[in-house]
Amino acid sequence: MCVTTKVIVLVLIPLIAACNNSSQPEQRKDISELIAEAETSSDPATEFEKAKLECADKGGEWVWYDHGDELAHYFNTMRCWSLDDPPRRPGDGSWEEPGLLRYDVLVRYYRETHKITNFVRLSQTLENK
Repeated sequence: MCVTTKVIVLVLIPLIAACNNSSQPEQRKDISELIAEAETSSDPATEFEKAKLECADKGGEWVWYDHGDELAHYFNTMRCWSLDDPPRRPGDGSWEEPGLLRYDVLVRYYRETHKITNFVRLSQTLENK
């Protein structure tokens, strides 16, 4: 290959890779990525208390549908449900229905103290387990 061809190939390879990466469909983030991206500008416990009030104002309570364990932490993913008709258990088909609020929450706790370390509002478009 001549030098000009080599230079063109070396310039085009990163451009082609960049185009391929940008055309890939966006992948869903898992719980650990959501936790890592959580904004901690305000106190997570205070944010959860605000969410509890919002849920109570709609006549509901936060019911967990997913629980996870980590070495030093554990977390619950919850949905705001009517106090009159909560889902029976995590596998119940009613979990497919939207909750009283337009979001679910993920609350992460420190295992030793049970204090909230992260609070994230999640769109209900995420697949529930």
